[in-house]
Amino acid sequence: CKYLFKRYFNQDLFPVLLSGSDINSNIRLDNIIRVVNDKIGKQYSSISISATLEKSNNNRFILIIDDFQKSAKGNDKYWKLLVSNIESLFSNIIIVGDVSLPNDELSAYPPFENFDKFHILEFGADLRNKLVEKWYAIGIDTSIESRNVMRKKIDYATRYIKTILGKNFIPAVPIYILGILQSLESVKQSSENYSLHGFYYEHLINDALFHAVDNQKNIGFYRKFLTKLCYGFFYENRKSVSIDEFDEFHTKYCEEHDVYNIGKTEVKSTLKKSKLLLFDSEITVGHKYVYYFFVAKYIADNLDKEDIQEIVKKLCKRIFKNEFANIIMFITHLSKSPMIINELINNANDIFREYEPNKLEDEIEDINKLIQDIPQKVITDIDVDKERDDQLKLEAELEEKQKEFDEDNTNYTYFSLDDDVAGIDLLAKMNLALKSIDLLGQLGIKYWGELESGDKFEIVSAAYKLGLRTLSFNLGFLLENKDEIIEHIKKIIIDKYIKDKSEEWDPALNKDKVAISTSNFIISWSYLLSIAIIRRISFSVGDENLKPTFDKILDANPYNSYKLINASIELNYPNIPYDILKQYSTEMKDNRMCHMILRDLVIYHMYRFDVDYTTRAKINSLNLGLTMDKQRYIQGSSQIKR
Repeated sequence: CKYLFKRYFNQDLFPVLLSGSDINSNIRLDNIIRVVNDKIGKQYSSISISATLEKSNNNRFILIIDDFQKSAKGNDKYWKLLVSNIESLFSNIIIVGDVSLPNDELSAYPPFENFDKFHILEFGADLRNKLVEKWYAIGIDTSIESRNVMRKKIDYATRYIKTILGKNFIPAVPIYILGILQSLESVKQSSENYSLHGFYYEHLINDALFHAVDNQKNIGFYRKFLTKLCYGFFYENRKSVSIDEFDEFHTKYCEEHDVYNIGKTEVKSTLKKSKLLLFDSEITVGHKYVYYFFVAKYIADNLDKEDIQEIVKKLCKRIFKNEFANIIMFITHLSKSPMIINELINNANDIFREYEPNKLEDEIEDINKLIQDIPQKVITDIDVDKERDDQLKLEAELEEKQKEFDEDNTNYTYFSLDDDVAGIDLLAKMNLALKSIDLLGQLGIKYWGELESGDKFEIVSAAYKLGLRTLSFNLGFLLENKDEIIEHIKKIIIDKYIKDKSEEWDPALNKDKVAISTSNFIISWSYLLSIAIIRRISFSVGDENLKPTFDKILDANPYNSYKLINASIELNYPNIPYDILKQYSTEMKDNRMCHMILRDLVIYHMYRFDVDYTTRAKINSLNLGLTMDKQRYIQGSSQIKR
């Protein structure tokens, strides 16, 4: 709003900035003019013009109203009349408010039907990263601070931000992102072992109640009230209640808890002020995280009951649905009950159980036979910051595509707890596997200092094995249907060649060309599946505090796939694990697929962190098929080295 004020002021217009709270219960025309003229007097020191009751006299004024939801003391039934009165006085009006402003499609009396409507766009991965980078640059001499140290901090923070934002729990706008960063600093400075995820959302809820509840002794009432209300939404599979239903719920709650001093009107007014609930023609939850948190709290508080344990089991089997996955995630942040952990492990072990974890050894012999040679890759000067920016822009685009996919109603949106999971399609089963890996990783990372070593081993090992069984399924499907796929690819190539070329197609002359193209397809698809799942596992479980667990898992499973996962985890951090890479490059030299994956994990690292000349020379000696373009290398992103 201040930006708009300055912009219009520089255009020789007269912007007037006021808050919705400036227009309280008196919304008559004369009072609106009085408030506006009072603001003109405070915001302009040397002009004599003022607003009048004649709209034609007010054309040079730009009325900017911030926090409109506070107008008329927050009573939305007066907003329609208020906006109508403002429109009768001014031609140029900008109104800004938060999520509690009514949706015109739902409201019985839409106040903004004559307005163009805009929403602040959320930050994608690239803009979130820039904001985090600015945050960590405050008060730091970047000429002294290593860029790699800074990048490690940024990667750590952006990872947590992405987890906390979840699937649209809250808008990815700067105010929330900065709040997460502040919470991250608070957790670091605290002596308690907080879960950042739980800490942040509990902080948001407590802060909302603190500012809305007049008597702080009543906060416990509102927390329990919301817990039961949200669980009722979940249990009855609904997202809203009518005003009458809300009143009935309030009456029943007060009877069950012997509460007599907090009436319906006070509860509705307080919860509306807190914005934890939205009040329109129906009452809904303000943000998804509020719903997930309180449903999870009810379940966590009642885990000793058999019916609640049965619900947890059903949720764990159905985490391919976003709602159920998010509730389970919040439960794990509110409780570290062995029952939940064991259920997640058991379900993870059940997914693709007919397949063995892929070792990337004998299982890929047929693929390795198709790989004639591994082409050399030349590494030139790399501007790491530019490469990171490019990658983040791509990630932002993929996030938008993911949102479109998640909004698709065919994506099990209406799948209930009682629907049979045996009938889910392959995409849902893949989603179930990947979300299980993520949840197990979050459990291991969160409770790394509290769990017994054996429990950590079981959690992380389950994530490894599930990912590698998923890989076995995909590669198995590809190899089992290789002949049919090759014939299909041949047909596509031939059809495309005939379509694109004017000369007659001669199968005999082009046989080798088709064979090479089909083989390359099988190789590329196998490679992409393998490296994608290896990186997914490494990013889900990868945390420096779990290194002893990773080492134990590798000792128990000394196979190529496990080695590549551990290499990927190590390469997520600035320091190159040269000795490990040297060992693996020697061991995998005859396994072309694994050799390619190891090489490209190293390349990925070099595009994310500065690598000095000495280290690059050592990498060059590993026989990974990497060639450095320059004998003397100056890192493009380092001001000091320049």
